[in-house]
Amino acid sequence: MIRIPRLLRVVPLLVAVALGAAPVPAVAGPAVAASGAAPQAPAQPQAAAPDAASTMDTMDVVRLVARSQGKVVLLNFWASWCKPCQAEIPELNALRRAVGEDRLVILGLSVDEDPAAYARFVARTQFDYPVHLADESVPAFYKVGAIPRIVVYDPQGRKAVSYEGGVSAQTLENLVSTLLPEN
Repeated sequence: MIRIPRLLRVVPLLVAVALGAAPVPAVAGPAVAASGAAPQAPAQPQAAAPDAASTMDTMDVVRLVARSQGKVVLLNFWASWCKPCQAEIPELNALRRAVGEDRLVILGLSVDEDPAAYARFVARTQFDYPVHLADESVPAFYKVGAIPRIVVYDPQGRKAVSYEGGVSAQTLENLVSTLLPEN
């Protein structure tokens, strides 16, 4: 586990944004929308080319969690220079193969401060889930003090658990199975 500095100067701004400056859109439930059409399932973000367009801010992540009702959401905070983070990527790839996208959203959020190092690492590494560079507001909002860090949300969008340090695919698969309703 590797400690990273806290970004305390953006926390008050993030709280203000989260509390209403940019409202999170309502999540469509199983009911039929006003137009009479069934609501569409939210699209999982696609792994973008590692450039400025692949940067996510806090509200992007909050909206993703809100749109993913009915699924478990796993946020993985990592960095290209972090050896424990690198060791966890195959575990997350295994989890992605074991649990379908219809039940689990996995999002990798890099806390790299050097976008070029992030881009080089993403270009040479196999990810079976989308990864994005997190702007500095994201680790501050999620109180990331060490990486790797995993934050898991249940299908109702409630924070279920947070892990600092590496976590095995089996542990995560067991957690996801526990959080998902039986089909």
